[in-house]
Amino acid sequence: MTAHAELGASGAHRWMLCPAAPRLSRGRSSESEHAEEGTLAHEVATAVLVEDLDSIAKFEADERVDREMWSAVEDYVEYVERIRARPEVTQTFVEEKVQFDEYVPGGFGTVDFGALSEDTAWVVDLKYGKGVRVDAEHNPQGMLYALGFQQEFGWLADVKTINITVVQPRQDRVSEWSISVDDVLAWAKGELAEAAARVTENAIPVPGEKQCQFCPAKGACSALEEYVRESVSAGFFALDVAPPGEIDDEQLARCLDDAPLIKAWASAVEKEAVSRLMGGRTIPGWKVVQGQKNRQWTDEKKVEGALSRAGVKLADRYSKKLISPAQAENHIGKDHKILTKYVVRPPAGPTLVTEKDERPALNADAADGFEDLRQTQT
Repeated sequence: MTAHAELGASGAHRWMLCPAAPRLSRGRSSESEHAEEGTLAHEVATAVLVEDLDSIAKFEADERVDREMWSAVEDYVEYVERIRARPEVTQTFVEEKVQFDEYVPGGFGTVDFGALSEDTAWVVDLKYGKGVRVDAEHNPQGMLYALGFQQEFGWLADVKTINITVVQPRQDRVSEWSISVDDVLAWAKGELAEAAARVTENAIPVPGEKQCQFCPAKGACSALEEYVRESVSAGFFALDVAPPGEIDDEQLARCLDDAPLIKAWASAVEKEAVSRLMGGRTIPGWKVVQGQKNRQWTDEKKVEGALSRAGVKLADRYSKKLISPAQAENHIGKDHKILTKYVVRPPAGPTLVTEKDERPALNADAADGFEDLRQTQT
């Protein structure tokens, strides 16, 4: 498993905005099912790029590495290979540790892929997740990779420009951005160094959506709890409206801005409570009980015979359903002619996104054909 610095590149969006995050997160695991999945995808991609045949064979036999993961890795590798094939590229690097401790005490990170020419560098970051859009422009993680790559390998060439790329294959998206080495160094000496200096053992938490969304400590952070309460009071209950009534469009926009963080905080609070209760602590008014799953048969072969004897016909004893296009893709690949010939994507109902989303907005006339969702909400 890849090591992570307390002030590392992958957490820069957090500690640069909240100087207390490293202290509050200490000893708290940030691993999740999605994080483990992303780590595995990186391992597969590395094996393919360095042509580690033994590891590739192992991953081919690993049921966790499904067709979707192979497809995502293939898209990432194809992008990397296009950089490798550039005639001006002289050296390439895969899963390379870089340090930037000249500006951040103990700071380091791991560049998924890097390349050098006589005057240009490339750093490419694979993002396997599909839930959060990540842009390369002014991305602190990408800029730290660029800084570290320049610090480690800049002496091999007279690099003037660094191209930063974020590849999100499961979003079918590549974000590219170029920055001069001079601008990277100016950022490092200014904004970066100042942010690192604010990280102390007595630092005060600074809550906000970007820094808190994936923070391991969000379920136990009193500053975030206060922030959420203020957000809810100011927006959802519209306490500034006199007399009380429907919140206006600007207030609704503020509610939408805060909603993702509030949802993440509420989920983290529940997980924190379970962890404490299972550890022997007491939370007034709450307890942990045994959960329940759906009922299941103890012995399907015996049940099959019992149902037959009970008069249940064979056709009624089993249910059969054709696999979905996504499930078929895991078996035959995404480019198989069956999928191109027989698959359609019907339009769904209106979906709420921010203005940064690249899809065109629906107008009121276009939305008339959809079911009025307000009538179905409870």
